[in-house]
Amino acid sequence: MNLPNKLTVARLFMTLAFVIVMFLQSIDETLLRLVAGGLFTLTMLTDILDGHIARKHNLITDFGKFLDPLADKVMVMGAFFGLMVMERGNMPMFLFIAAAAFIVFVRELMVTGLRSMAAKKGEVVAADKAGKFKTTTQVMYILCALVFEPVVVGQWLAQLDTENVRIFGFIAEHQILSYIAVVLMVFMTLYSGLNYFKNARKYIDPME
Repeated sequence: MNLPNKLTVARLFMTLAFVIVMFLQSIDETLLRLVAGGLFTLTMLTDILDGHIARKHNLITDFGKFLDPLADKVMVMGAFFGLMVMERGNMPMFLFIAAAAFIVFVRELMVTGLRSMAAKKGEVVAADKAGKFKTTTQVMYILCALVFEPVVVGQWLAQLDTENVRIFGFIAEHQILSYIAVVLMVFMTLYSGLNYFKNARKYIDPME
């Protein structure tokens, strides 16, 4: 349990914390979103920090290789689940999030299987730029749907004149930015998954 692994374990507990916050109903919604968004951001930063420390100080372990991607998946899927709970009164957005979460889940299962096949042959299929951009779009969508559009844009609208509120208010009311973000995320999830399959297909043996 070196420092990077401790940060990874902490990420699992922080994920639980921000998902619990997203379930709360008895506090102000703006405060709830800000607290959940802050916890999610801190959780995401531990992911960046533990990887940096592990590489810089040569603290990479088999335990870390197993737990780090698992913690990442729990973090993202936990955020999707929390957003579904928060949007349960808005059926179109609820269904969009549910569909996106399913696509992300299937993609991660496929990638995990491919990594296992490659590992049996002593090979490692590294994450490429598409995979990293996929993760970026996931974080962008979660923060947009959780904090940016409902809170930041909402506060900004309160300071605009009536005409501009009418224009930008339509975007905020119908969550246009969140829909754009989730579509971009799904596209990159599918693209990166197919790209990963293309790079790893030489390790697939249907007879095994």
